[in-house]
This record gives sequence, C-alpha cells and structure tokens, in this order.
Amino acid sequence: MTRPGGPPAAAGDRGEDDVLHADTHLRITWSAADSSLIVSGEVDVSNCAALTAALGAVKDVLGEVVVDTGDLRFIDLAGLRALLMPGPAPGGAVHLRNVPPYLRRLLDMLGHLGEARHAS
Repeated sequence: MTRPGGPPAAAGDRGEDDVLHADTHLRITWSAADSSLIVSGEVDVSNCAALTAALGAVKDVLGEVVVDTGDLRFIDLAGLRALLMPGPAPGGAVHLRNVPPYLRRLLDMLGHLGEARHAS
C-alpha cells in the first residue's frame, strides 16, 4: 500500500514493512523490524518532497530518524537537503546506515559526516 508521507507508527503497529512512497525512480519503505526508513533508487528534485515527508513523519513520531541508504543509487543536491534536514522541528537526528561509498565521499566533501552520523 502506498501512502506518501504516511505515519510510520501505523506500519509498526501491524508488525510489517510499509511502502510510504513509490514512483519510477524512488521507493521509501518503513521497516517495522528495526524502525528505519529504507530508501531505494534515486532521489532528485522530482521526488525529494516524498523523502522530506517520510523523514518528517518519522521524526515527529520517534524524534530520531534511521535511514538505510544501502540501495540508494543516486542523490542530487535537493535529495541531500531533504536527507540532512528532515523538517523544521528542532531536535532529533538523522542516522545513516549502509552508506554507499559515493554518498560517504559526498558527505565528507560537504562536511556532513559528523552531523549525519552513519554506520557502515
């Protein structure tokens, strides 16, 4: 079921994964097993609003956002902004998991490795 920006708590209540957004380039899934967002495909200016909505929904419910980027093939500047600044609410943090080498280098060049903590 596709619910752009839908509340991840509802997915967790069912004990299963829930597709929060899917288009031809990007799929965002809420993983109830480990309370994380799985971002697959490509994030660019055409679909970064969906990423912003999903990150904001998780941040509103949990405060912190864990994002698995292992299947992320491409991200542009709009996508990076969405990933690193998930909504106007203060507090909380973005934790990146399974960061691909290209994204790790990009974050390092931009000086965001300390801000968006990540685990290999």
